[in-house]
Amino acid sequence: MSPRGVLGIALLAGVIPPAVGADALGFKGVTLGSPLARVADDPRHVCYKASAPGADTVCALRPQQRETLAGAPVDTLFYFYLRGR
Repeated sequence: MSPRGVLGIALLAGVIPPAVGADALGFKGVTLGSPLARVADDPRHVCYKASAPGADTVCALRPQQRETLAGAPVDTLFYFYLRGR
């Protein structure tokens, strides 16, 4: 097997992180996996109990709040949490 093949298998298996030192995936300071309190304590958001199979809490921007992504307005923004993460 070639060295590139071994590296590819190691990346897929999670043995080697894909981008050491890469920024965490997130939006406006809320990163993937951040605790529920990070959004729930922010007055720009409102949180509700959810009955979805993949989330027990859903947080959204309050109706009067506006956000942009690369200068374009964001119409809807939801954060889905399961067991506080």
